Amino acid sequence: KELEKLKRPIGKLVVLWTGDSIEGCVGHYAQQTFSVELDRRDQVKVARRLLRDAIMRWSAYFNEVQVLAVAGNHGENRNSSGKSYTTLNDNDDVAIVEQVAEILEANPEAFGHVQFAIPKDRLSITAEVAGWVLGITHGHAARRGGNGVEQKLRRWLEGQALGRQHVGGADVLVSGHYHHFRLADWGGCVWLQAPAMDGGSHWWKEITGEISDTGVLTFCMYPEKRVTDI
Repeated sequence: KELEKLKRPIGKLVVLWTGDSIEGCVGHYAQQTFSVELDRRDQVKVARRLLRDAIMRWSAYFNEVQVLAVAGNHGENRNSSGKSYTTLNDNDDVAIVEQVAEILEANPEAFGHVQFAIPKDRLSITAEVAGWVLGITHGHAARRGGNGVEQKLRRWLEGQALGRQHVGGADVLVSGHYHHFRLADWGGCVWLQAPAMDGGSHWWKEITGEISDTGVLTFCMYPEKRVTDI
């Protein structure tokens, strides 16, 4: 509504599901099993209902809605030693989006304008938005390039471009995983690191002293401007 008042109407809504939509129960950080509030089934149920209700409300304001989803590390199917042991596809993050897609597909009259893009056995996905290539990834696969978050994501994107992967041609890259907001213009690509909605990690605060505000990232893309109205 604020953007409409500024004469910048939004014709299409793109929902970015960047992973870690559930906490998981074991193997991600110290004391997780003791401190987690819900078991895996109830975590999935809460996330599924939140996404379902959000899309149902948001879709009333747009003629076209597209949902892009990728898997995060917390959604992995892990064994008792805390290691992912099945496939990249076997992940609660993308399973939740798949479930919501099937729910809304049952009512094409109300939600026929909502489309879903869910990758299989891939940790990134791209879509054309306002003439630009928008790419998303969770970010846990970016493990090289130094100790800094930006260096790791930039090195990862460079490798994707060298390997001629679709996300390597992204004009805008959005990542999750690191729980705090960051923005960088790399020339050919603008990188946006999304904040998280969780309450923060006591473990991370104690070992680093860092605390990040909770939040949701929103921005606009126009043909003449890749990223604005953050």
